[in-house]
Amino acid sequence: MNFLISDFEENTVHIEVIDFLIKLQSQWTQVKMEYVSGQNNGFRVRWELEINGNSLLGGVHQNLQGVSIEGQFEAIANFAVWFRHLIPFNQKLFLYDEGFNNHAELFENTTTSELLIYLQS
Repeated sequence: MNFLISDFEENTVHIEVIDFLIKLQSQWTQVKMEYVSGQNNGFRVRWELEINGNSLLGGVHQNLQGVSIEGQFEAIANFAVWFRHLIPFNQKLFLYDEGFNNHAELFENTTTSELLIYLQS
């Protein structure tokens, strides 16, 4: 299942792609990254990595206001907690499903365990 991390309001989050990729590679050295060309694909960059043996696919949205992630729940929860700390805490961030049916706000102290409960519900 696909999940997104962003704010629901436009223009509140801005991801600096180069800084993001440096931090991503620093955290998960085996990450595979690919710049995506063209405006119609929805992403600036895509990546694939493994978190505790669980694969995670992701991409920075073309508008630089969020990311999409797909993988096993444990990998999604771990990534979401890590990503929350890249964005200033005064900016709201949510983890939500692709259909916008359910969401969890990501706070400075949100834990992987809390997100696993949300993801499994």
